[in-house]
Amino acid sequence: LYDGQGVRLYWPIWDTPEVHDAYVPLSELDDDMIQVLPGKTISVADLFSRNVELAKELLAAADYADGFKAEILVYNYQFDLDSIQAVKAMLADVGIELTLKTVDYATWTAQWALGTYNELLYGSWSGVATYFKGINWSGTSMFNASNVDDPVLNGYRDQMLAAYPDEAKCQQIHAEMMPYLLEQCYGIQTAGALFYILWWD
Repeated sequence: LYDGQGVRLYWPIWDTPEVHDAYVPLSELDDDMIQVLPGKTISVADLFSRNVELAKELLAAADYADGFKAEILVYNYQFDLDSIQAVKAMLADVGIELTLKTVDYATWTAQWALGTYNELLYGSWSGVATYFKGINWSGTSMFNASNVDDPVLNGYRDQMLAAYPDEAKCQQIHAEMMPYLLEQCYGIQTAGALFYILWWD
């Protein structure tokens, strides 16, 4: 995708100049180790690599050795369809059969906002301006599409809200939180496209 120029880590925030200190790049997540199976540890950065054998081991440990079927709601837009087709092919390699339910934008938005999609949503999130509110991974807004209610994350959110408008402090707290958030795998990221905003001066 994107001629290999995409971004692998862009959730819960993009690395933008305005919130750069709140973002933790993959290169800094190599030392954050997690145990994924008895006697087997990987780094948080490894979660973003392709490892078919480990994925099959994890599925077997969760009693899905033969894989499973799932439906994902997708906006019928070529940009999204190209990405989700890549995801579908990769999941098939580990026995997960993904059925795409493509719908128009109004239907997709309504089901996302109301949380009425059946199983999975290929979707969107709030922009970086609201990072300190944690609405992509806490609370009841539609941007918390995985319905995360994690006491550890709620604690980080509360710290950022208490620190605001001290942006430097909020960004420091967010950066401390990111390895834990990514370790939980509440959202599965696809590649994100690089983009630029141009204007006449």
